[in-house]
This record gives sequence, C-alpha cells and structure tokens, in this order.
Amino acid sequence: MSPQDWNREIAEIHRRMNKWLEHLSPRRVSSCFSGERCWTPAADIHETKQAYHVVVDLAGVDPSSIEVIVDGSVLRLQGSRERPQIDSCTGIHQLEIDYGRFGRVFHFPMELDGDGARSEYRCGFLKVILPKIQRLQRVQVNPGAD
Repeated sequence: MSPQDWNREIAEIHRRMNKWLEHLSPRRVSSCFSGERCWTPAADIHETKQAYHVVVDLAGVDPSSIEVIVDGSVLRLQGSRERPQIDSCTGIHQLEIDYGRFGRVFHFPMELDGDGARSEYRCGFLKVILPKIQRLQRVQVNPGAD
C-alpha cells in the first residue's frame, strides 16, 4: 500500500469515527452562534447542475421560529423547538427528543444566489433550494497568423 493510500484510509477511518461518535450522543449538542448550547438537526444535501437542495429534519418546529441566512457560500439555519407541556405529569420515563435552540452551518464550494434561494417547510422537513451563481468567463481571442 502506498503512502497516499494509507493517508486516504486514515482520513476515511477518521471520518467514520467522527460520524459514529456523533450518533452515539443521545443529544447532539453544539455551540450556537450566540455561544449558548443548542442541538444540531440532521440534514441531507443534494446537488444538481443549477442548485444545492438542503433538507433538514425539523419535526415539531414552528416555522415562524426558523431563520435561514445565505451569505456568500454559507447557509446558516437557526431557531428553536419548544417542549410540549404535559399537564399532571407524575414521572418521566424517557427523554430523547432535542428541544430548545438549534443551529446548523453549511459551507459550499461556490458562492450561492441568496436572492434566488427558496425555502419550504412541510411535514417536519425544511427544504432550502440554493441556486449556484454561474460565473461567466471571458476568453480573449487573439488573431491568428494565416
């Protein structure tokens, strides 16, 4: 095995370990933009020629509490999910659902068209469509000698 193969293998093991450790935690907690502790929603990102499609699992979140910010090549999501009140609760047997503030930051390899971005919240999923900014490149044509 070449040194490059070893490096790739080690990087892949590192990536898998981080993903595994992330899922071990019953409460995926990170630091929100304000510095307070918050939970991190799961997300999928798909790419087409024209745009990135980001789908975020936000079940039970009031859509009016969700803030979507596109800045250059960065997408920031933040908001909160309120814990439902249970009247006359006499005990708790299990707590697995994250409540309170959430935040997530996604970095893309190119600038995004923030003005053309669209979002939709349906059935507990937030879908954000982020059009790519298509850069036109000008090529100067030099007259050839015939």
